[in-house]
Amino acid sequence: MAKKSFEFDTRYSDIEQGLEERKNRIKTICFKVCSECGETKSIFKFSLDKRNLDGRTNVCKACRSLKNMIPEEYFRRIKI
Repeated sequence: MAKKSFEFDTRYSDIEQGLEERKNRIKTICFKVCSECGETKSIFKFSLDKRNLDGRTNVCKACRSLKNMIPEEYFRRIKI
């Protein structure tokens, strides 16, 4: 049997509708809030972490480097 044109149109519109829903669901994250300093920064200021859903760590690179310093250096930089 030959398909009727209106059957094809409904199937095509269902596919289009599914694609539109997928586009709306997937949003690009450009900025993120650091859990240490509370500042909103570009996602490129965060290290990669495949365990998180967005693929980035929760602490920015600057805060992470301050945290990893020797305590004397850390307090010296904060006082400045």
